Amino acid sequence: MKNKEKIEILFKDILENLEDSSGGNVFDESMSDTPARVAKMWGDELLKGYLIQPQDMIKLFPNSSKNPEEIEINNISFYSMCEHHMMPFFGKIAIKYVPGDFVLGLSKIPRLVEVYARRFQLQERLGQQIADAIIRYGKARSVEVIIEAEHTCMTARGIQAIDSITRTKSTAYESK
Repeated sequence: MKNKEKIEILFKDILENLEDSSGGNVFDESMSDTPARVAKMWGDELLKGYLIQPQDMIKLFPNSSKNPEEIEINNISFYSMCEHHMMPFFGKIAIKYVPGDFVLGLSKIPRLVEVYARRFQLQERLGQQIADAIIRYGKARSVEVIIEAEHTCMTARGIQAIDSITRTKSTAYESK
C-alpha cells in the first residue's frame, strides 16, 4: 500500500472516530473526497521536502572576486510544519553568506529553504540545516540564517499568543 493511501485511510478513520465520539454528522457527503485531498496535500505539498535532496538544489558559479563580499538575501517566505503539534509555522528568512571559491545561484537559495522547510521541523533546526547546507554544498566561508516566524501552535491553540513572532539566528563556518 502506498503512503498516500495509508494517509487517506488514516484520515478517514480519524473523521469517522470523531463522528462516533461526538454523535454528530462530521463526515457527510460533502467530505467524501476529503481524505484523498488531505493525503495529496501532506504528501505532495506540505512534506515534499523529504522527496528532494538539498545538494540537488545547489548551482555554483566561480567566484572571480579577490575579496569576496558578504551576500545577503532577505524576505524569503517559507511555510513549514511543527513536529510537536503538526501545525504550521511560517514567516521570513534572511540569509547572509560569505562565498569561498564559488557563489551560489541566487534562485537556488529559496529552493534550498523550501527543501528543509517542507519537512516536519523545529525553527532552530531549520535555520541550522540551511546554514550547514550552504557551507557544505555551497562551499561558503560563513553563513548566518535569521528566521522570524509565527507558530500556529502558539497563536491558534494553547496560550493563543496572537501576533507573537519567534526569532532565531543560526550560523555556520567552513572547516579548515
